Amino acid sequence: MPDFNNDAGAATAGGKLLLAVRDHAYSREVCFLCGCELDDTNRSDEHIFPRWLQRKFNIRDKTIGLLNQARMAYRKLTIPCCSACNNGHLSALERRVARWLEKPVNELTRDQERDLFLWASKILFGLLYRQLFVSRDPRDRAGQTIIDPEAIKHFEHMHRLLQGIRTPLVYSGPTTHPGSFAVFEVQCPPDLPSQFDWIDSPATQTLYVRLGTRAVLLSHDGGAQMIAVGDIITRHQRRPLHPLQMEEVAAKFLYKEVLLQRWPVFTLADDGRLFVACLGFDYPEARMNILTLASGDGDGDGGPSEITSIGIPHPNDDERPLFGDWVREEYFLLFSRTTRLPERMLGGEDGTTATWLITLDDKDLIFDFEMQPYPL
Repeated sequence: MPDFNNDAGAATAGGKLLLAVRDHAYSREVCFLCGCELDDTNRSDEHIFPRWLQRKFNIRDKTIGLLNQARMAYRKLTIPCCSACNNGHLSALERRVARWLEKPVNELTRDQERDLFLWASKILFGLLYRQLFVSRDPRDRAGQTIIDPEAIKHFEHMHRLLQGIRTPLVYSGPTTHPGSFAVFEVQCPPDLPSQFDWIDSPATQTLYVRLGTRAVLLSHDGGAQMIAVGDIITRHQRRPLHPLQMEEVAAKFLYKEVLLQRWPVFTLADDGRLFVACLGFDYPEARMNILTLASGDGDGDGGPSEITSIGIPHPNDDERPLFGDWVREEYFLLFSRTTRLPERMLGGEDGTTATWLITLDDKDLIFDFEMQPYPL
């Protein structure tokens, strides 16, 4: 899992954002985002999938699978939230996201992409948080819940990044965002039920969502996929994809994350803004080189002080790759899940793998609903 190795801001007056995560009670009695206590004056419910999205794609009464294989209606996917976060920060984010999803992908700014990154992360974390309050055994409502507070602490890094909803998020790292993230234009099927699709993988903190003419891929991997195969991901952003093509991209993205062998190391601080830096990727062979330099004291007097710079070898410096070997049969499981096609249709006995993305001479494959109906 991603490791935050330095909560530099937690000891400062501006460290409330980070402490809100470190000291979070993970219960119905606190706001899922800021951690404040809830009472009759400030209690509200945050819809994990916003109501505008439920209305637009008519999914209010449709269901989504939980980790215990039970299903729950989208309208019931709510989590405890204070009115300040719900009616302020989150409502403002939802209004912006609804606009950004209408913009051409190539016109999105870095800040607008960051909004989409945080919004998708909120949904992914919210689904985990909701299962703190759902019994693992539906027949025993008072029994053990699907997720317990100790288990959800494994996702603290995502919770910390979500504080960027409450305050400006400043990120420094090898990629544009503190994770692998991409938005795609998609051909929109004519029938409403086929316009929405969602797959999440809590184990790898990865998701895929398709919303009409847009699709989003997200993984909290410190940008590992963008480092390793970013040129392939961006290649498929150059044209509106048929939904089947988008499902193939999603299958490759979801499976690639299963193969991740090293997790990123982050450092962060909070002093009015949330600063997050990806220092590198944690692996046994890495040597952390700490260099201390003499510098001015910052007051303009030129007096001596110290600045510590921490350097971790770049992932490409290690003989071992970021990702393990691709196993065709394992990939087919996800390929079949995303496309809903039987595995026998996805590969030949000669070792070939079906693709709807490129031609035999490596040209982008372009087709529409007349060439390939959807759903099949």
